[in-house]
Amino acid sequence: MNPEPTGTLDVRDLMTPEPCLEVAAAVERMEPGAVIEVLNNDPFSVSDIIRWCSYEGIEYLELRYLPHGVDRFLLRKPLPDAAAQGAPGEPRETRVGVAA
Repeated sequence: MNPEPTGTLDVRDLMTPEPCLEVAAAVERMEPGAVIEVLNNDPFSVSDIIRWCSYEGIEYLELRYLPHGVDRFLLRKPLPDAAAQGAPGEPRETRVGVAA
């Protein structure tokens, strides 16, 4: 079962690449862990949004096809990864060059 969205972004009647750009801007403004519902009716944007989620590490929770050609996405902005940032007080490994 998917969580309830904290907001809705309606990108219906926009054409590629606008829906994906609007989704990116909305997710940027979201708090980590927040879920957004996206309503889209541009069939070419579906794969763009899915690919963008994969590339940016956004959690793609659901795609539901609604009546009248509307696609409903549920997307979640991931929480910061403590392992990637290093836990407080722990040294982080930094690589500057490539050994020959």
